[in-house]
Amino acid sequence: MLKKSLSFAVTFFLANTIWQLIRSQPISWFENTMVSLLAFLIYLFFEWTGIPFDWNKKSKRIEQKE
Repeated sequence: MLKKSLSFAVTFFLANTIWQLIRSQPISWFENTMVSLLAFLIYLFFEWTGIPFDWNKKSKRIEQKE
């Protein structure tokens, strides 16, 4: 989960930087870094929400003790 999110953010950073190089614009490093960090956090959040939560975990633990 973390590895996929990090690779997505690095790819996003490189794509933005290369795009700015191609368009002959000055490279805005701070802006690229912040957008990539935001993309990392959003992608990490979506990956985290895709993992189902076991709501019966507590009741299963109680049943095993008895």
